[in-house]
Amino acid sequence: MTIKMGLRCFLVLVCMIHFGCALECHNVFSVEKTTCDECVRCGGIWCSDPKEDKKCKNPLNGLGDEWCPGHQERVHVDPVARDGMVFSPEYLVSVAEINSAKVTPIKVNGFRPVKGLQQKPRYNVYNTTQPSGKSSVFVKLEMINNKLQVITTVKDGFCTQSAGKFEYVFVEVGLDGVEEKAVLKFVVPCGCGCSELVVPADQEYCHGYGNLTCGACQCNDDRKGKFCEKKNCQDRGDVSTSCLDSSNPKEQCSGNGVCDECNKCQCFDEPTIKGSQYFDPDNDCKDLCTTINYSECHVDCIISNTEGPCEACGGHDFMQRWNETLLDERDDWNRRMWVNCSVKTESRILVYWAMKINTFIYMMRNEQADSGALVNTAGGNVTIPVVIGVIAAIAAMVAAAVGYVMWKGQGALPAAGSNYANIEPEDSVGVNPLYKPPTSSFKNPMYAAKS
Repeated sequence: MTIKMGLRCFLVLVCMIHFGCALECHNVFSVEKTTCDECVRCGGIWCSDPKEDKKCKNPLNGLGDEWCPGHQERVHVDPVARDGMVFSPEYLVSVAEINSAKVTPIKVNGFRPVKGLQQKPRYNVYNTTQPSGKSSVFVKLEMINNKLQVITTVKDGFCTQSAGKFEYVFVEVGLDGVEEKAVLKFVVPCGCGCSELVVPADQEYCHGYGNLTCGACQCNDDRKGKFCEKKNCQDRGDVSTSCLDSSNPKEQCSGNGVCDECNKCQCFDEPTIKGSQYFDPDNDCKDLCTTINYSECHVDCIISNTEGPCEACGGHDFMQRWNETLLDERDDWNRRMWVNCSVKTESRILVYWAMKINTFIYMMRNEQADSGALVNTAGGNVTIPVVIGVIAAIAAMVAAAVGYVMWKGQGALPAAGSNYANIEPEDSVGVNPLYKPPTSSFKNPMYAAKS
């Protein structure tokens, strides 16, 4: 059972390979990126005129005199013939193009058909320069009076992908009872002479995205079109969401790039744009601050401000001790490596600096730069350091006024009496109605609260 299944799989594989090769040659006349070599190997005729749109045509469909005049790639071989005693020619060298029947007439000298005697012609494909060449060569013989017609056809499976410009087939022809044999040597074109001349990328024809070969642009894998002027978007699943969901260019690619023809974000990379080296093309060109702020583990790392790797992020984050001198670090393009970011929690705004090297994110915080706890007032959000600063300023002014009065009055203030004796120390603590004590826990609205 196992042997049968193995044999069946082998036969299926052989069929797949066979039909795959046949399909390749079937499509060679319509596929845009067909090369001259592929065209010739499949029996097509190639046009090396750069101005001609249709490069490869099947001769069986009719070419017409108006198609590619003077620019058709043809193999030229000077025929070589030598006559023998019986066969003329006894030795012949000529061209046999793929899928084109080559008719070779051979005169048989002294041949007189005798009634009742069958003198059959015979042939043998005894040598080819391709490994599977014999199975792709078909010969038909017709004996008419003293003329032997040899019809030789080389099929498109003859040339391999590694075949050279010229390959060869040797056919031996003879007659029963005749010792002499006729040898036909056929030159089979399996490539183009122009393919050996590769011109560097030409801006005029290939827009710098391919080579001009045999009058056609051979484009890079990510380009297509006659002049490689289009991006090849086939089989691409990496489109950017913002390129599909938004019609507003300002909303596309997070405002840090533009959508290309394949709906893929192309991020800005100008050195003058802060942090442009960190724009993520695979995430709608989001900047480094946004990437960090929308990650719970990142924000936890910033809040804790614990020096060392952030284990919650798999060790790909590192919280570094504050060092202001690092802010002047620059890369090879003289861009600042550290970018200034901030994240707003429920109670305050945390200020931090970040940079990225490969997949590792480094962060550091200067807690003195934080805005502190937010306080709601009629005039808007005012941070606690601001409120305390105002209170301190008022207290300083009051103290200065009291000191001035004491200095001017030399004891103008009354001594301790019954009216002051009942004031306990706790009564002297004033309460600021605007002040709200800072909380010790913070909730980031940008990610879900932990359970």
